[in-house]
Amino acid sequence: MTSQSPVTSTTRVSIQRQASGSKFRGADALAMRIAVTAVFLFVGLMIFGIV
Repeated sequence: MTSQSPVTSTTRVSIQRQASGSKFRGADALAMRIAVTAVFLFVGLMIFGIV
């Protein structure tokens, strides 16, 4: 449980850096949104699976 948190935050930061560094607004914002949603869904499933 504790080991999952740093990995998630690191992934989120790297995604945000890629998004802010990119000049494409529409498609990249959508891709980032999907990626963030997928990460949160995955973490949610992991937490519910552990608990």
